Amino acid sequence: MNIDRDKIVEDLGQVFEFLKAIDDPYRDSVALAAGLIAGEIQETPGAARVLTLEEVRGWKGFLWLEAIDGFEIAADSRKKTRAIVDSYEDGAVYLYLHPAGVLFGGQAILYSETWRCWETSPTEEEMAGTPW
Repeated sequence: MNIDRDKIVEDLGQVFEFLKAIDDPYRDSVALAAGLIAGEIQETPGAARVLTLEEVRGWKGFLWLEAIDGFEIAADSRKKTRAIVDSYEDGAVYLYLHPAGVLFGGQAILYSETWRCWETSPTEEEMAGTPW
C-alpha cells in the first residue's frame, strides 16, 4: 500500500478548517492527527492532569468528567465519562456527557470534592493517585 503522507496531511488540514468553521470539538483531534502524520509532533502526550475550575469554565472541546464513588454521572454508573462544557451559570457547570447524551450539572462549590475534570482520559492509577 502506497501512502501519500503529504496528501493525508493536506486533507486533514481541510477537515480541520471545516470543523473549526462549525466550532466542532473534534477539530483538535484532527489537528493532532495531522501533526503526528506530518512528523511535526514527536512526543506522546504526558500524564493526564486535573483541570482547575477556571479551566473547565472556558474549556473548548472534550474533557473527562470523574465523580467520586457513589456519585452517578451516567446511566451505567461509570466513574468517568467524556464530556463537553455546555454552559456555566448560577454557580454550576453544565456538561454534556458523551456518549450518554445527558446534561450533567455540577455545582461549582463542590468541584474537586464530588466531581472533577481531566484534560485527557486518566488511568485508574492516575485517578486513584490524585488527591481530591
